[in-house]
Amino acid sequence: MRAAIYSRVSHEEQVEGWSLDAQHDLCLALVEQRKWTVAPEHIHFEPGRSAKTDARPAFQRMMR
Repeated sequence: MRAAIYSRVSHEEQVEGWSLDAQHDLCLALVEQRKWTVAPEHIHFEPGRSAKTDARPAFQRMMR
């Protein structure tokens, strides 16, 4: 099975913390555990974007 990874934090202050890296690492671990594949072009980061709307650039790229 193929997977996409989308990591997001809602506040700029969280960007410098562990949150994006931790989300990414947990997603990669799940992909590996389930023997899925994820291509580099299907890994998306959205630092400092609120989820109030889906008009987020990385989210839109992932959905396409």
